[in-house]
Amino acid sequence: MQRPSPLRKLAAVAVALLLGFALCEGVLRLAGVLYLGAADRAVRGADELGPEGKTFVSLGDSNTFGLWVRAADAYPARLQDLLDERVPGGPHRVVNLGVPGLNSRQVRTALEDAVEEYEPDGVFVLVGFNDRWAWTPGTGGEDVFADPPWYESLRTVKLLRLAFGQEPGEDERIRQAVSEGKQAGTDRTGREFLFEPANYDVERDIGAVRRSLVANLEAMCDAAAGSGTPLHLLTYASDREAYAMANASMRDVAGRRGVSLIDAQRWFRGQDALPRDEVFFADGHPREMGYEVFARLVLNGLIDGGAVSGERVDAVAEGLVSSSAPPVLVVQRRKGAMLLEVRHERPKRRFMVLFSRPGDGPAAEVNGTTLPLVDDALFQRTRADARLRGTINGKGIGAVQVDHLLRSDAVTAGETLRAVSVSSHPDGVTVSTAIEIEVP
Repeated sequence: MQRPSPLRKLAAVAVALLLGFALCEGVLRLAGVLYLGAADRAVRGADELGPEGKTFVSLGDSNTFGLWVRAADAYPARLQDLLDERVPGGPHRVVNLGVPGLNSRQVRTALEDAVEEYEPDGVFVLVGFNDRWAWTPGTGGEDVFADPPWYESLRTVKLLRLAFGQEPGEDERIRQAVSEGKQAGTDRTGREFLFEPANYDVERDIGAVRRSLVANLEAMCDAAAGSGTPLHLLTYASDREAYAMANASMRDVAGRRGVSLIDAQRWFRGQDALPRDEVFFADGHPREMGYEVFARLVLNGLIDGGAVSGERVDAVAEGLVSSSAPPVLVVQRRKGAMLLEVRHERPKRRFMVLFSRPGDGPAAEVNGTTLPLVDDALFQRTRADARLRGTINGKGIGAVQVDHLLRSDAVTAGETLRAVSVSSHPDGVTVSTAIEIEVP
């Protein structure tokens, strides 16, 4: 019998490795689907549609995701509730695929995938804010957003990197970044993402950014039309200047392409009597009341445009409220030691106390409390300090001792420090009131 040539042996080994790799990738992806199934159901809406139930997909950034609020309070979840209440034939389904930090090109790709997966009766797109800082100068202005290499999404590559300690993949990159003091979060399907700080050192041509945004919106119109899926462009509710370019681009594309536009920002702009502090966080993201009003405007837009048949709802009505009072952070002295005590928090939650110097670095205001995001070295140091972490007891109280920090070389006697408590939980993040401490 003739022995196979070395070349044929090599080819057989290569085919076997390729098949093994494909099988491993398939098994890992199936395991991921099963693992995330329960989490996915939290954003997929009703498990079963009604006899005339509609499915809608919401795509966008943190304003769709519902940053700083519970998943149930973000506009897609509230819209689904309103559809079930006011549009016959339900239950209906509104899928929240928003992820903080997404730019228009990423949403364009997500739209194509979402239409194929969900076969929805309509797609909502709210995007453009992050294009201002995610844009990178490119040749010819065509390819201006940086995508990760294609192999970054392969589960097998991630597993091999984890096993052999090679160059960090996405999951390991997130863990490493968190250990360095950066912020991470979890999207509505349980997947982690990283808050990437804006690179403000890159010189930006806002005209080029807008042209790129418009081109991506046009591509979304084409993709939706090609699949026969109605597209609804939304504007950001906040009237802050940072959202102006995105909102103007939405209006421009909707007018030229004849697609549905639900102009929430134009409505909010005319509501001088609306309590802004109850509607928006200081960084422009809607609070619970803001999302409730936003969802009502979207419902009315769908009804007015003939997408659904139902009963309109007043955009503002009695009884609309935003979040309850945040936990309180207070100073306590026991046996000569200084403690920071968190009160009125939910039992069993894990919390950490974060220190910063007032005025250092960019910040966001959450539940009325200023929370530093990046740049402050003291903030990063305390974030990594295990002694500043704890668990809320059954009475809703937690405490950490801070003497070791106040006597360290990280601070100077007589200076004033600012501290907040941050609790992470499945529904989001809770931030306490802030407190200022003078270093003894």
